[in-house]
Formats: sequence, C-alpha cells, structure tokens
Amino acid sequence: MGKVYLSLIINFLVSFSVLGEDESSIAFGLFVIFASGWVVSLVGVVCYQNNQARWSYITAAIGFAVFIPIGLLGLFGLQQDRSEREKQKLLDRLAIKKSSEQKVNHT
Repeated sequence: MGKVYLSLIINFLVSFSVLGEDESSIAFGLFVIFASGWVVSLVGVVCYQNNQARWSYITAAIGFAVFIPIGLLGLFGLQQDRSEREKQKLLDRLAIKKSSEQKVNHT
C-alpha cells in the first residue's frame, strides 16, 4: 500500500499546485476536478482497507484515473495489494482444506 499512499500525497500536492499558479477560472476548474478525484480516491482507499470490497477498489481506481499519468502509481499499488490479499485468501483456504482432509484420514 506504500505506492497508494505515495500517489495520494502526490495527487494532493498536484491538486493544490494548480490553484497556486494563477487565479483564472481555468485553474479553479482544474482544481475542482483534481480535488474531486483526490477525495474519491481517498474514500475508495479508506473503504478498501476496511472491507476489501470490490466497489471500494473501483472507487479508488476512478479517483486515481483523474491523475493519469501519476495516478498510475496508485492504480498499480492498489492492484498489487489486491493480488497479494487474494493470494493469501487462497493459501488460507487451501491450508484449511488440507487440515480438514488430514483429520478425516486420521479417524
């Protein structure tokens, strides 16, 4: 999740750096778009950490997509974390299945 947090920090800085350049309506419009993307990705990441639901993963991915190309860092980090969690779940299921089979064989 380190890449995800790094991407959130960079995206936050990008959002506010756009606002600091000038006071035009274009800069403010970009700020609104970037800030909205950052909030969506933050909500998605927080919810993903709590329940690993698919909707939270998709929400975070949508938020990171606003910041392409730097948002790819967050997307890759999120995908890597999801893969590791899925792999761990599979290994846990296999271990439970194997231990239950061994109990049946011993009786």
